[in-house]
Amino acid sequence: MSELDPLPEELLERDQWVCWRLDTRNGKETKIPIQADGETHAKSNDPSTWSSIEAVAETAKGRDDRSIGFMFSDDGPYAGVDLDDCRDPDTGELDDWAQHVVDRLRSYTEVSYSGTGLHIILRDVEVPDWWTNQKDGEKEIEVYDSSRFFTVTADPVESTPSECQSPSEFEDWLREEGDPDTEMTGQRDTDTISRESVASGNLSVYDVVSRADHPPGERTGHPFHGSDTGANFKVDEGGETWRCWRHDVTGNAHHLAGIEQDVIDCGDWDHGGLSDREWAEIYDTARHAGYDLPQPDDDRTATVRFDGGITELPAGTTVEDPSTLSLPEGDSLEDLSGSEIAYHATEHIASYEGIVAMKDTGELYACHDGVWEPDGKNELRQTLRSLLGAEYSQYIRREVTDQIKATRSRSRAKMGVPSGTIAVANGLLDLDDAELRSLRPDHNALWRMPVEYEEDADCPAFKEFLQEVCPDEDRSLLQEFVGYCLLHDDVPHERALMLLGPTDAGKSVFLDVVAELFGRENVASQSIQYLVNERWGLAELEGTPVNIRHDLDPAVIRNTGKAKEIISGNQMQAERKNQDPFDMRPTTKHIFSANRAPERDTDDEAFWNRWLTVVFPETIPRDEQEPMLTESLTTDSELSGILNWAIEGYQRLTEQGHFTNEPTPAENKERWEKFGSSIEQFLDAEMVQDSDAQVPKSEAYDAYTEFASDQGMEVVSQSKFTSELKRKDGIGDSQRRIDGEKLRVYTGVRLCENSSERDG
Repeated sequence: MSELDPLPEELLERDQWVCWRLDTRNGKETKIPIQADGETHAKSNDPSTWSSIEAVAETAKGRDDRSIGFMFSDDGPYAGVDLDDCRDPDTGELDDWAQHVVDRLRSYTEVSYSGTGLHIILRDVEVPDWWTNQKDGEKEIEVYDSSRFFTVTADPVESTPSECQSPSEFEDWLREEGDPDTEMTGQRDTDTISRESVASGNLSVYDVVSRADHPPGERTGHPFHGSDTGANFKVDEGGETWRCWRHDVTGNAHHLAGIEQDVIDCGDWDHGGLSDREWAEIYDTARHAGYDLPQPDDDRTATVRFDGGITELPAGTTVEDPSTLSLPEGDSLEDLSGSEIAYHATEHIASYEGIVAMKDTGELYACHDGVWEPDGKNELRQTLRSLLGAEYSQYIRREVTDQIKATRSRSRAKMGVPSGTIAVANGLLDLDDAELRSLRPDHNALWRMPVEYEEDADCPAFKEFLQEVCPDEDRSLLQEFVGYCLLHDDVPHERALMLLGPTDAGKSVFLDVVAELFGRENVASQSIQYLVNERWGLAELEGTPVNIRHDLDPAVIRNTGKAKEIISGNQMQAERKNQDPFDMRPTTKHIFSANRAPERDTDDEAFWNRWLTVVFPETIPRDEQEPMLTESLTTDSELSGILNWAIEGYQRLTEQGHFTNEPTPAENKERWEKFGSSIEQFLDAEMVQDSDAQVPKSEAYDAYTEFASDQGMEVVSQSKFTSELKRKDGIGDSQRRIDGEKLRVYTGVRLCENSSERDG
C-alpha cells in the first residue's frame, strides 16, 4: 500500500473507509459511497457499512471507478474542510484565499479528485451549530464533521503537515470566514448591554475608534486584537454598539474602552456580564485616559468572597457570608425543585467568584487564598453539601456543574497573574518597580511563591556558595535565568539552562534552592527526554513556572524538533491520560543538570541555540561538604534575599535584552561533548575534524577503546562507534587505497598527533 503512505497514520488506523464511484443523477456527476464489497452502497450514518483501509484498498486496486474515501463520524475526532475551484490543475498554484486557509489551518492537506480543489483534514475541532457553508464569488468553503465522506487521493499539497492537526482558534477562523450577516450565538440585545454598562455617559464607539478606519456597517479588522482576514469587527449603524466575530460578542463603547486600556480582553463578558469590580476598573482607567465618564456612586457596593485572598477592601464594599444560600423572600429549600435549587446554588457560587470551568476541557478550578487550583470538583461537592444539607443530591451537583460550565467558563490562556507580576506569599509583586499589592481572585493566579517579598532582604550565604562552585563569568547568567523564570507568561528568550559537571560539584544544591524559591509544589520535575518522547509529557508543564530535573540520564533526545518547540513556547496540543486533549502554550522555564550530557538524534544549530550551558567544574571534596548546606541556604530570610537577587537578574535581562556571556551554539555543543558519551569525549579529546583527512576504521576504534578504558568509561561496539561518528556533520566512511591496500576509513576526521594539538 505504498501509494497510501502519504496519508496520516492515524487515519489509516480507523475503520472509517469506503469505496466510491461516479454516478450521473439529474445530469450531474455524483460520487456515491460504496462498501468494501465493491457493490453495496455505504451509508454516512451507519458505521457498519464502513471498513478498514486494507479492505477498501484491495477492492479499489486497479479499478478507477471504485476509488477510496474517508467517512466523517459523529463520535470521531476528525473534521474536513473542502475548498472548491481554488487550484490550477496544471501548475498546482493556489488562489490567494485558499493559500491563506492552508497557512491558517496547518493540517494534512491534499489535492481533491478533480485537481481543482483541496481537502484539509483536522483533528479535535468542533464545527459549531451556527456555521453554514460559504460561497462568496470565487471563494467556496465547506466544513463537515459527520454525515459526509471525502474522496481521498493521497496527493498531499507540498509543504503542508503530514499529520492531522488541531488549529488553535478554529471557531474564530470560521467566524471570520462566515457570512457578515450571520447572527452570533453569544449576541445579546442592546438594552441588556446598556443596562450592564452602569450609569454611563453618552460615550460612542467612535469616541474610542476612528470612523474612517471602521465605517458603520462595514466589516474591518478588530482595532485592538487584529484580524487575519481583516473582517472580524463591525461598528453597528448609529455607533452605539459593535460586533466581534472572533469572540462571538456584541459590545458597547465602554467595553471597547476597557479592551483598549487592557482591563478586559475582548469576549470577557460573553457569559453573564462583567463584575462590579471590573466595571469600576474600566471607568477608573478610562477616566485617566481622558474619556468623559461619571464618577461612581459613593454608596455603590460590591460583594466579594470571604476567603478570596483580599486583605484590603475598597471603601463601600460589603462582605457576605458564603456559607448561607440566599433565596427569594418566602421560599425555602423544601419548596423548590431540584432544578430551582441548582439555579440558586449556581448564582450563589458565581457571586463569590469561587469556582470556574476551563473552556477547553470543562475542568473545574476553585480559588483558595487568591490562587486557582484544579480541585473545583471536590470544592463544589463540599460547598453544596454545606449550603444544602439534606437537600443535596448528585442530580443537583451535576446540574450546578453543567451550569458553571455554561456560564462560568474561562479561557485557559487568560489564567495567570498579569504580565510583569508574580504572586508571592504576601501579595502580588510588580517585577519592574517592586510594588507589592494584595492578591485577588480576579488576578487569576494559578500558583504563588512561598516566599515573602522584603525590600531590603539579602542572601549572603547563597552568594558565597555561588562564588565557590561557579566561575565568575557565569554567575550573572545564572542570576538572569532565575529572574527569567519569574516571567511566567512568556518565553521571549527561548532558552533552557543545562548545568554540567562532575558529581558533588554543587549543581544539585543550586537546583534545590531554586525549587524552594518557587515552591516545590509549583515545580515540575520532568526530564527533557520524557517531555519530547512521551505522549503525556507536555501536560505536566501546565500551570508550572519552572521545570527542574536533577541528574539527567544520557538517553537520546529522539525528537529535538519538539524540544525546540517546548523551549520556545510554541502553541501545542497536550493530553492527560483518560482526558480530552487541550491546546496550551508552554511558558515553563527549564533547568536540567547532568554529569553526562544526553545524546541527540540530530545536532542542528537551531537545537544548540535553545540552550544556555554552564559548567560547575570542580568536585567538592567530601570532607569539605556541608551536610546541611541546602537548609542553611533556604531559611526564610535567605529566600527573601534570593527573591531580590532574582528580581535584579530579571531587570538586568529585560534592560539588556540578552543573557550575559550567553554561549554560542558552537560553545553549547562543545560543552555538551566534553561531558558527553565516551564517543563524544574521545572525539573531543583525541580527534580533529578536517575535511581533507581520513583515518583507518580499525586504527580509530583501537584508539577509542584505549581512551575509554583508561577513563573508566563504557566501551561500545565498533558498529555503534561508527554509527555515532557518522552522525556528526562532516564525518563519513568510505573505502580508500592506502599504501596500495584497500581499507575502510572514516573521512573528514583524523587522530590527534600529540597532546599540544589536543590542547589547541
